[in-house]
Amino acid sequence: MTTKRGVPVQLGSETSKPAERAAFLQAGLEAWSDYRKTGLHLDHATADEWLAKLEAGKAAKMPDCCD
Repeated sequence: MTTKRGVPVQLGSETSKPAERAAFLQAGLEAWSDYRKTGLHLDHATADEWLAKLEAGKAAKMPDCCD
């Protein structure tokens, strides 16, 4: 289950099977590892603006990452 913007609700409530939960946790660990290696990220305002466009059905290219 996700919010209107596609953000997962509470860990555990969006996954019903142990394998799904493990995959969710693994994806989070991989994202954290990538961030620690590169420092690349999207700030909240930029991500929110991009996701709002997608939610409205507009074609929107992913913004460039911040350093």
